[in-house]
Amino acid sequence: MPLATGDLALSIERAWPAFVLVAALLLLGAVADRGGLFRWAGAGLERLPGPPVVLLLAGMLLVAAVTAVLNLDTAVVFVTPVLIVAARRRGLDPRPAAIGALVMANGASLLLPGANLTNLVVREAGELGGSWLGTFGGPAVAATVTTAIVLLLLDGRGRPDPALAGTGRAVAAADPTVGPGRGTDIGPAGGPAVGPGRGTGIGSAVGQVVRPGRGTAGRGVPVPDLVAVVAVLAAAVVIVLVRQPALPVLGIALVAGAAETRRARVPVRTWIDAVGPAVLAGLFALVVALGWLALRWDGPSSLLDGASPAETAGLAALATVLVNNLPATALLSAVPPAHPDALLVGLNLGPNLFVTGSLAAWLWWQTCRREDLAVRLGAVLRRSVPAAVASMAVAILVLGG
Repeated sequence: MPLATGDLALSIERAWPAFVLVAALLLLGAVADRGGLFRWAGAGLERLPGPPVVLLLAGMLLVAAVTAVLNLDTAVVFVTPVLIVAARRRGLDPRPAAIGALVMANGASLLLPGANLTNLVVREAGELGGSWLGTFGGPAVAATVTTAIVLLLLDGRGRPDPALAGTGRAVAAADPTVGPGRGTDIGPAGGPAVGPGRGTGIGSAVGQVVRPGRGTAGRGVPVPDLVAVVAVLAAAVVIVLVRQPALPVLGIALVAGAAETRRARVPVRTWIDAVGPAVLAGLFALVVALGWLALRWDGPSSLLDGASPAETAGLAALATVLVNNLPATALLSAVPPAHPDALLVGLNLGPNLFVTGSLAAWLWWQTCRREDLAVRLGAVLRRSVPAAVASMAVAILVLGG
């Protein structure tokens, strides 16, 4: 029993910094949204000159930046609506940009430790030596660039919004509320539209905070609030420079939230809903329980015994599809694997193989539903699977595996 208690304490010690940091980043994301940062970014996207490929590339860069600094879940919830609105205003089919947001959020989730819970859980297990950028700088950039190239090759030419057929692009420019999915299934033929209902937890709670300015983005959008900008930049610096950034970033988020509450009279309940503490608590309990199980039973970790970096990444990617990346992380990282860096490549990029791989996909479905955008599963997989395979291969090559 003492051993069991010790294993439980070790599992808790490894897990709590990750969840504290993610809670802080979700709060910062809500502050940034309230401060107009995402609406301002969306207005910039809409004003970009050039063909559709320019809008798609800029949108993917925005997703990667928000993922790196504020976590991939924050990116899919806050940035996906911005990209949908920007595409609709240009009279373009918004589905490629929306799907690209999900694919790029996974593809860019190695850039900084706070970009994905998996990074934090594995790092807290003490298996990664040196600085984050020293270990993952090259592979992370390579995976992000490869993901962007795949998306640009597939969707860079753009196509007209099917909901505007026969009405002309001028209608989209004049009326930003015109868009696909207004009571119509706009997915490609061959299968039912996919997407969860309006649920509870982080996705639906944050959705109450986030509504990119329909009718305002790109037209007189004010400069974002200074508190939001400074808080986001400060958090990014801390995450890069501080080995244990959870509590400092939480402090930044709480100060920024208090300042925004005072400035704009935002109810405290808004920030609580944005963080989704019930969902985070449930995930925390799951990760702790599975971490404890993995410390007591070496079955999952034994799968990686003798595996090469490429095999480690492949097995981790398969595990994310089967049981989701958070449970897979807890089970596979409790006992130090031979190649923890390759393990993270699979855990982070593997979810692009199928939508069961990460919580971000569920949040993304909900976000698309709130934006009245129906997207078919096949349309997602035609983009995400090639991106997953290519980005994992390139990242492993850069790692030297």
